[in-house]
Amino acid sequence: MPMIGLFFYIEGKLLAYKVALEDAEVYGDFLTSPVSHDTVWHKGVGMNRPVDFDYFPRGRVVYNRKERKYIVYIDRCLDTPEHIAEILKAFGLEDCQKTIAFDEHYQCHRCNKEYFV
Repeated sequence: MPMIGLFFYIEGKLLAYKVALEDAEVYGDFLTSPVSHDTVWHKGVGMNRPVDFDYFPRGRVVYNRKERKYIVYIDRCLDTPEHIAEILKAFGLEDCQKTIAFDEHYQCHRCNKEYFV
């Protein structure tokens, strides 16, 4: 079943927070996760890590209700066939209409030249 949500890549491992469409938050023409990366980070993913949520590559899967397709926003570090395939499989999107997109919001410490550690 296709899902929306958000994800992190930490130490080469995909960590996905998935949400069914019926549990999604409406944001204009989109269905999106009702929680943020920051919230998921502070409620467990980031425990015992000395960095903030935007340090690691991350992304988000939303559903465009008007166009009836999924949009997968990814960090440019994740723009490889292997990473994309893993993300699509995790969210059940292999056979769905989708677009892979980049947004400056999704930049890890390596991609964001203004990132301050």
